[in-house]
Amino acid sequence: MTPSVLSVGEILWDIFPTAKHLGGAPVNFAYHARQLGLDAKPVSRIGRDSLGSELLEILKTKNIPTDFIQLDPVHPTGTVEVRMTGSDHQFIIHENVAWDFIQTTPEILNAAKSAHAVCFGSLAQRTPTSRSAIQTIVKACPGLKICDINLRQQFFTPEILETSLRLTNVLKLNIDELFVLKDIFALGGTLPADLCRNLITRFNLSFICATRGPDGALLVTKNQIVDQPGKQVNVVDTVGCGDAFCAALVHGLLTEKPLEQIAQTANEIGTFVATCPGATPDWPQTLKSS
Repeated sequence: MTPSVLSVGEILWDIFPTAKHLGGAPVNFAYHARQLGLDAKPVSRIGRDSLGSELLEILKTKNIPTDFIQLDPVHPTGTVEVRMTGSDHQFIIHENVAWDFIQTTPEILNAAKSAHAVCFGSLAQRTPTSRSAIQTIVKACPGLKICDINLRQQFFTPEILETSLRLTNVLKLNIDELFVLKDIFALGGTLPADLCRNLITRFNLSFICATRGPDGALLVTKNQIVDQPGKQVNVVDTVGCGDAFCAALVHGLLTEKPLEQIAQTANEIGTFVATCPGATPDWPQTLKSS
């Protein structure tokens, strides 16, 4: 049976200086999870406007299901301005857009109740409406609950983070976000592995993955630590690397792969995305078979 996964949150256009690309962590995640063979569906909301129509078309061309993409008659489709600063990015995330008003529907709740996993983050919880919907959907899922924390601008609070972590059994974040959580929750320790273990204990988590960009990732459980080294490549665009990594991580956990294999595969896939423009590039067949 193909594992089913819901990814809940923002869907938008990443507006670069010279082009625009499909974006939003949940839809990026769903795209890469489907490349790996998971039955992944995003849950989000777009405007009933030209940008929304374009999004639906590109989702179809990329074979991403639109069953749970809601149409908002009032609020516009989300956009993010992406400004390049060397190999890094600055994001300007526009507010009061369609994905700030995600609704819970009986169809989505039924899908959540039968899902093997649900993936969510903190960004789309910036408004009470979407926050309530996301938390309701996550609570309904009997399987893995993955929080890809995704701290952006001012769009998080200690309360949102604490509630999210208490709903979660798998936490994925980057190393900078790990140290933000250290400060917010006054965690003891200075080494990343110690901070991860302290988070596991405090929030009763099963698993944490802390990514380190070109330096690989740290995978931590209560009983095991895997330190996956990075891989040097010619970086074109890092947007979506973490989402691709997360998709490979979830695939590995659902298919019960060894932790070392999960780390290696996820790092390889995240690295591939860094060599491509946009967050959802076409995969080579060799990568799909990994």
